[in-house]
Amino acid sequence: MRFGYITNFAKCAVLQHPERRFYGICSRKCHNPSQLHQRTNISGSAVRIPSYFVILGKRYSSNSANSNMGLLGWYLGMLESRPILTKSISSAIIYAVADATSQMITMERHDAWNPVRTLRMAGFGLIFLGPSQHVWFNFMAKVVPKRDVISTFKKLAMGQLFYGPTINGIFFSYNAALQGI
Repeated sequence: MRFGYITNFAKCAVLQHPERRFYGICSRKCHNPSQLHQRTNISGSAVRIPSYFVILGKRYSSNSANSNMGLLGWYLGMLESRPILTKSISSAIIYAVADATSQMITMERHDAWNPVRTLRMAGFGLIFLGPSQHVWFNFMAKVVPKRDVISTFKKLAMGQLFYGPTINGIFFSYNAALQGI
């Protein structure tokens, strides 16, 4: 039963119907199941979606319709207008935070945080990982366009056989070159 709700939610989130809005039904306590669900028609079949998930069905673009979405709307608009730059900066931020966190976790009392290492990791995300993942995933979407289980395993195998070893080699070479090894 739970899997059905997850599947229906995923279908609606992917289709992104702009006419659906969140009206705060979940903020008040209502125990009537008819108030907690709305009916919609996806691919000719009726689907029941919990109304508190309907906000995720809103269409995101760089238009002024995103102005009420705040930071999320701005980010999604930037992904549409400047995808490689946005993904590169996002990757740099993620790498910097991940490196700083790993340093804090493994740091002894007498050790100090190494900002050069963190900048090196952020640079890798900015220069290599963000653009390469953008190109790789777009390439995979063209080569294997389906979204079924078999296609997913094909994409997984290709990523593990080709992209993973390549990006790992680039990462270690980049890191060694900047360390002077």
